[in-house]
Amino acid sequence: MKIAYFDCFSGISGDMTLGAFLDAGLKLGTLSRELAKLKLKGYRLRAAKVTRGGISGTKFDCVTDNAPHAHRSLKDITSLIDRSSLGGRVKDTAKKIFQAIAAAEAKVHGKERARDIIFHELGDTDSIVDIVGTAIAVDKLGIDAVYSSKVNMGRTIVASRHGNIPAPSPASLELLKGFPVSVSDIEAELVTPTGAGILKALSKNSGPIPQLEIAGIGYGAGSKEISERPNMLRVLIGEIKPAFKEDNVYVIETNIDDMNPQHVGYVIEKLLGAGAVDAYITNIQMKKARPAFKLTAIADATKLQKAASVIFSETPAIGLRFYEANRMKLDRKSAKVKTAYGELKVKVSKGPDSLLTVSPEHDECVKAAREKNVPLRKVYEAAKLAARASLLLAFLLLGLWSMAYRPAYADVVVTNGGEELKGIVVEDYNDRIVISTISGEKTIMKSDIKELYYDEEEENLIKLADQAKEKRDYIRALTYYDMAFRKNPNSKAAKDGLVFLEGYLFRKEQAQKEDDIRKRDELENRNVTIPTQPTGEEEISEKTAALRKVLGITLDIVNGFPQVVTIQSHSPASEAGVLKGDKIAAIWARLTGYMELREVLNALLDKPSLELKCTIERTIEVPLKHYILIAPGTKELIGIVLSMEFNGLTVASVVEGSPAYDAGLKKGDLVTAINGKSTRYTPLKKAIDAIRSVKEDTVTLTVRRETLIWRRD
Repeated sequence: MKIAYFDCFSGISGDMTLGAFLDAGLKLGTLSRELAKLKLKGYRLRAAKVTRGGISGTKFDCVTDNAPHAHRSLKDITSLIDRSSLGGRVKDTAKKIFQAIAAAEAKVHGKERARDIIFHELGDTDSIVDIVGTAIAVDKLGIDAVYSSKVNMGRTIVASRHGNIPAPSPASLELLKGFPVSVSDIEAELVTPTGAGILKALSKNSGPIPQLEIAGIGYGAGSKEISERPNMLRVLIGEIKPAFKEDNVYVIETNIDDMNPQHVGYVIEKLLGAGAVDAYITNIQMKKARPAFKLTAIADATKLQKAASVIFSETPAIGLRFYEANRMKLDRKSAKVKTAYGELKVKVSKGPDSLLTVSPEHDECVKAAREKNVPLRKVYEAAKLAARASLLLAFLLLGLWSMAYRPAYADVVVTNGGEELKGIVVEDYNDRIVISTISGEKTIMKSDIKELYYDEEEENLIKLADQAKEKRDYIRALTYYDMAFRKNPNSKAAKDGLVFLEGYLFRKEQAQKEDDIRKRDELENRNVTIPTQPTGEEEISEKTAALRKVLGITLDIVNGFPQVVTIQSHSPASEAGVLKGDKIAAIWARLTGYMELREVLNALLDKPSLELKCTIERTIEVPLKHYILIAPGTKELIGIVLSMEFNGLTVASVVEGSPAYDAGLKKGDLVTAINGKSTRYTPLKKAIDAIRSVKEDTVTLTVRRETLIWRRD
């Protein structure tokens, strides 16, 4: 089940909620298109990246025209929603929020019926946008349920159309009945009636964060900067994963008082042989104080009849009870461990607290104890110690359920001498690393390391980002930190890198803009004004026409990337080597894979200089049949030499007249895929082998290339 968890450490409001959802992945264009179905006029949406208390988040605003405040009743608003072409779930969610707020307002203002309430502030367009927008976000992000934390509230006096009222407001407190709240001394309205209404209507449970596999995190910024804490609402989006495995079994019971107890062991053995997962007896006392026992068997539905047959045939029972029961169980795996008494099988189970329980197989331990003529307890303890000491358990602790039957490793180190070590990097110093392998720990000096690949992708990306930052290539470093953060939003190294570089580049860009404006004012002796930008389809149409004029291309979003749809001959883009079908993967090192078309157009057009640096991605088919392989390498095969650079597999040189040359490959191209398979974290030798092992007449290479385009004036 996909949930959204509202972490209200600094309260909640409608605009903070939408800001958090936008920050977590909701597209502003999607929100705008859906809200347009309401047929409301006189507003525009704005979302901007801001920081509050050092944390980056999204500030959402619904900017309205200077129209008089609208006074709408609950009936007016529900009619507005019902008349729209919004989806059924969106309509129901939005009306549920408004109805919750109306019920609270009615109680506070002494009205008998919620439908008699006239919304003042909440009847305005921006409030309707906040509430309906939240319903849209819940629907578009596929959220099945909402959970929330304790709600922190501030204390102050706020002005309303009813006059000055205390905060927390009466309506907010009424809505949050039953929720855990705390009222701090912060002099601000941290919780608005809109935010409280969203919690009242949507929150299924209020408490700690449930066990969650987090897929997205969003921070929605409030309007004010407060000194006591970041003024933000945090929303976590992810799948609730059950702490235990669950299944259904049948419990079969019968009471017996007239059976030879010597037969009990045989009956239990027969039940287990018939497929019961467990069988046991419990001493009981029956009527007339007769001593007896209860025979119990546990089996799944397919083995119920067999277990019942064993009980009726092997015991004097003339009746039994059975019922279905839910069962929770820990994940468990089996593995072989080496001991002084031979290889023994152990079961390893992992609890919700990640603690491991090791249980040696009793029968194997008994067999080994008899063969070696040693106490059973000694064999049992040896098996447990061997299992705990094994590298297998190190992988289990990392959550890598790779047992002895399937070799696994976390990290790969390739030395300058060509040795490849697989294991876990357990220590990382300035000059050396320590890697734990299946044969023990090894210390390797960093000067002896040719390549190091971490199992976690974000670790590699962070390493590349750190290298770029050391070389003062801040744009490249920012790109890698951003990629690492998107792989793992909980990565502290990625967050720290983003905060530092975004702050540095923002200050640098602002200083440059201020300097440009000052120089322009001095030359033209006039104030600079910013023209009003068109919105929606009109803006995209305008920008597309401008792009055709400036660069000679038109774009569309294809499979998540902007792709060149048309290109004019002798245009700036054509002269720079851009082809129809090329994807624009980055603009000034800013990745475009998560941009909307409007954002891409703005990025291509809004730079002040005439030159434009883009990274294009192109799929190139290179023929193999006209070139004979005479040595183990790609130079003799298709006419290129590959090398492993800090940013990936790179074309070091191209032989003139070779298939690669004729197909359009160039020195410096970054090879991101071979026959559709990503080359990320692929060692150089394996990449070359992948090309050499192609059995078809052509090999398909996906490459990225930096291209400098000179715009038309």
